[in-house]
Amino acid sequence: MFQAILQFVTDFWVMVGALAAVFSTLIFAAAAVVAWFQLREAQGDREARDRPFVVIDFHPEPSSIINLRISNIGKTVARDVRFVVNPPFVTKQGDQRDLMKLGVFQTGIGSLAPGRVIEFLFDTWMKRDGLPSRHAVTITYKGEKQREYTEVLDLDLGVFQSMEFIRQYGLTDIYKEMERMTRTLDNFKAWGGGLLAVSPEDLEKRVEDGMRERGEELAEANPPPPDGSERR
Repeated sequence: MFQAILQFVTDFWVMVGALAAVFSTLIFAAAAVVAWFQLREAQGDREARDRPFVVIDFHPEPSSIINLRISNIGKTVARDVRFVVNPPFVTKQGDQRDLMKLGVFQTGIGSLAPGRVIEFLFDTWMKRDGLPSRHAVTITYKGEKQREYTEVLDLDLGVFQSMEFIRQYGLTDIYKEMERMTRTLDNFKAWGGGLLAVSPEDLEKRVEDGMRERGEELAEANPPPPDGSERR
C-alpha cells in the first residue's frame, strides 16, 4: 500500500515536471513569436521612415505664373522615377509647348536625391479657361535594395483659383535689385566718364582755380581807365 502511494506521488511530480517543461516551452515559443513580430514591426517602421518619397504638385506664384514642382521629401535616394499623367498636362500654347514631351515625362528621372527639388514653368492663369485643371499622376520609383514604390497623387489646380499669395523675396529679387542699383550708378558719371571721385588735394586745387578764373572774369568785365586813375 505504501509503495503504491509512493509510486503515485512520484508519477504525479514527474507529470507536473513534464507539464512545467511543456508550459515553459510554450512560453518561450510565444515570447519568440512576439519578438519576431516586434522585429518585423521595427523593420517596417524603419523602412517607412528611411525611404524615398517623391511628390509632384502645382506651385503658383504671387504673379500669374504657375510652376510644376517635383521633389523627394524622403530620406533616401529615389531611382528610376517615372510619371503617368491622366489626363496629360496641357498649356494654353497647345502643341507649341507640349509639356508631356519633356524628358522628365518621357524617360523619367534617373536619380532624385533627398531634398532635391526640380521646378519649372507649367503655365499662367491667363486664358486657361476650358483646359484641364485636375490630373491624376502615378509616380513609380525604386529605393534601397531595388524596392519599388508607387504613389498616386491628385493634382487639382482649381483649389488655387481666386487665392491671394504673399510675395516672398529671395536671391533672384536681390540680384534684380543689385542690377537696378548698378544701372543707377552707371548713369551717375563725371564729365570725363566714370564715377566722380575727388581727393582733398584735387578739391582744394579746383577751388583755387575757380577763384582765379572768377577774378580774371571780373577783371575783364571792369577794365581800368585809360589814364590809370582809380575808379570811384
